[in-house]
Amino acid sequence: MKDRDAVEVTLEVGRPFARQPLLAYLAIRAMPGVEVVDERRYCRVISGGERPSILSVDFSRDAEGIVLATCGPGAPVNSFELREMVAGLVDCDAPVGEIAAHLGHDRVLNTLVGWHPGIRIPGTVNPFELAVRAILGQQVSVRAARTLSGRVAATWGTALDVESTAEFSHSFPEPRDLREARLEDVGTSPLRAGAVRALAAAVEERRIRLGRGVDDLREIEGALLKIRGIGPWTASYIMIRAMGDRDAIPVADLGLRQALAPAGEVLTPRELATRAEPWRPWRAYATVHVWNTFLG
Repeated sequence: MKDRDAVEVTLEVGRPFARQPLLAYLAIRAMPGVEVVDERRYCRVISGGERPSILSVDFSRDAEGIVLATCGPGAPVNSFELREMVAGLVDCDAPVGEIAAHLGHDRVLNTLVGWHPGIRIPGTVNPFELAVRAILGQQVSVRAARTLSGRVAATWGTALDVESTAEFSHSFPEPRDLREARLEDVGTSPLRAGAVRALAAAVEERRIRLGRGVDDLREIEGALLKIRGIGPWTASYIMIRAMGDRDAIPVADLGLRQALAPAGEVLTPRELATRAEPWRPWRAYATVHVWNTFLG
């Protein structure tokens, strides 16, 4: 290690590994002041200890089927926690061969699988943050959602010390910081602000557990849907990216319904659900293939 109190781990992601679609998806959504993404590296601020630290995930050795993650100095995580965190971001244990063979039976997905072999679910190192951003991003553009999330981080997150680089300024706030926050003041609607506060309270009180490895995914999805302001699309999005639910699909997603319909038509949510039934148990990967190819 270069820094005495830094933590470094190497993760095997296997081959094939579609690095570019993963990083492109993360890059267009990178939160100002918190995340920086380029063609070979994902970097961000993380909290959890006495002070925020910088996580760097290096994909430059992806041809070997590995990624290198470094956190610190002042890392708020140990090597096991860092490994689990990055695994949730990269979806490193996806059985990509099995997924490709299954989805390849579909006339549309067969082509997409060929274009992007080894596709992964673009996950997150902070499931609570991802869920908040999903709520803030409802019915607004990706650019507007980035702006809103950056404002939330700058207003309620923890500021980095003066020695930090200009690219990073704040960590994303913890649930305790948002359970009573007036998010309306940074430009979101009262309904979405209320949903974030309710989610923050539920997570802090351990009524909702977010993150990969949860046994009863349907219970978590049901709990999310009980929060006023979280609908089926948002819940499904959270299940895919924060929970690593490999069979989740947002059947209300307009982009999916357009991309998979005959030219000039739009599938209904029920029609999309029927269309996607043969994709089980890998519907989330089919969703990511369509998002990456048609929707950016």
